[in-house]
Amino acid sequence: MHSDCDVLILTAKFGNGHMAVAEAITSYVKGMDASLRIQTVDFYEIINPFFYKSMYKGYEMLIKKMVIKYITCITIGRMKVML
Repeated sequence: MHSDCDVLILTAKFGNGHMAVAEAITSYVKGMDASLRIQTVDFYEIINPFFYKSMYKGYEMLIKKMVIKYITCITIGRMKVML
């Protein structure tokens, strides 16, 4: 599938952190050997090409719609620990 590369980095597009780490790894490895062919691939796109778009849309909806509830739950949880 990805035999045209020397290094395959599997990641996920949940937020920007995973992609930022994949880019940092690519940069580091390229610094060690600039001739390496590095490819970054979304793991979920490989294991289920049909479902992955829906999965990310669900994640995006969860983040956008539920973030206030999430923050409220975290805050209440921290308040209970402090009591």
